[in-house]
Amino acid sequence: MKTPSVILMALILAFPNMPLAENNGAVNPVHKYWTCAISSYHSLVNGKYQEAQCRANTEYSEPPCRGFVVEYEGADGIRPSVPYEQKISSKPFDKSVKAAQPTITKIEINKSKEKFVYTHTVDQTGISGNNKWIYYGTCNYNEASAGEKIHMDYGLKPAR
Repeated sequence: MKTPSVILMALILAFPNMPLAENNGAVNPVHKYWTCAISSYHSLVNGKYQEAQCRANTEYSEPPCRGFVVEYEGADGIRPSVPYEQKISSKPFDKSVKAAQPTITKIEINKSKEKFVYTHTVDQTGISGNNKWIYYGTCNYNEASAGEKIHMDYGLKPAR
């Protein structure tokens, strides 16, 4: 009886990182996400039109020309060619106006040639008329181990 336990102990010491039977075949969960950056935008606010190109679009750039992370999965996740849309009704600042001002936000990521194009539209209808902001940019799809911290400036692993 002592011989099998001695052999077992020797095997455990020789192969300490050997997976146990219950963990065999376990898969680490993967966090799927986009890293995006705005490259241009235009807006129509209170009848005034504005258009601009971004000179830089890192995570440290001034808004709206900024790099950011967008989820791929989950309730707020965005997948290619499947737009995310949200409608919010907010109370007006002017207390004499009783109607709510609806704001519709729509985000789309679509494949165009060899890249993913990001379009973000905010459309607000209210007492001052229709206000609209449209942001354009590009995104890269990434995957990371679920427990891994995501840093915009390093450590990104583009998925293949």
